Amino acid sequence: MSNFALSELAKLDGFIAVTLVDTEVGMSMASEGSTATDPEMNAVAATEVYRSMTKAIDLLQLNDKIEDTLVSLGDTYQLIRPLHANPKLVIHLAMRRAQSNLALARRALSDFESSHDFSVL
Repeated sequence: MSNFALSELAKLDGFIAVTLVDTEVGMSMASEGSTATDPEMNAVAATEVYRSMTKAIDLLQLNDKIEDTLVSLGDTYQLIRPLHANPKLVIHLAMRRAQSNLALARRALSDFESSHDFSVL
C-alpha cells in the first residue's frame, strides 16, 4: 500500500490526516496529511481504541463486527475503521469537526476500502 492511494481521502472537507494502521504491532503502514500530526502516534492511538472496542464487544458478547468507531473531540472527529478484508488493519481518519461532513467521511472510507485489495497486506 502506498501513500498515493491514501491521498484520495485527503479530498474530504476538513481533512487533517489519514493513517493505515497494522493493529497487531501498532504501527503505521502508510499515511497522508498534516505534518503537525505524527503517523506513528496516530497508529498507537488507533490501535488502543480498536483493541478496547473489540475487547468491549467480546465482554458484552455482542457477536458483531465494528463498522467504525468515532471519537468526537472539541475540534476534531477521529474515525477508526477496521478493514473487513484484513481485520488486523484499520484506517484512522482525522478531520476538523467544523468543516467536515461525518456521513460523507464514513461513505468515503467505505468506498476507499471497497476499491482496494487489502487482503494481501
